[in-house]
Amino acid sequence: EGCHGGAVIQRSSGGDAHGAARFLALHLGCGAAYGRRLLSAESAIAMRTLTTRGRRLTTGLGWWRRHEPDDDGGLVEHLGGGGAYLNLMRLYPARGQAVVMFGNLTRYPVEALAGTILGRAG
Repeated sequence: EGCHGGAVIQRSSGGDAHGAARFLALHLGCGAAYGRRLLSAESAIAMRTLTTRGRRLTTGLGWWRRHEPDDDGGLVEHLGGGGAYLNLMRLYPARGQAVVMFGNLTRYPVEALAGTILGRAG
């Protein structure tokens, strides 16, 4: 089901981005990260399993994916935003990759940045 161990992203100077990266590492590790198990593998997989198909999105427990022909490694994501900020957490379980971005703008090239980051990560 796309479970991988290890760290996801090097520690950032911001606590919020670091916490989000640790959350993503937990999901890539199917409930375990940094030598500790916090969730059962079944719970972590259930959290990112998409169950409800809407007109534009398929959703699960906090995660979603747009209807696109390319699944791209089981991609699921979570967005947050509001006045003057936009955040993205994107998880690719089958590829063992994840990305987190926090921005102080309500609009910035999220798709292009996420693609560049993941492309450089290999």
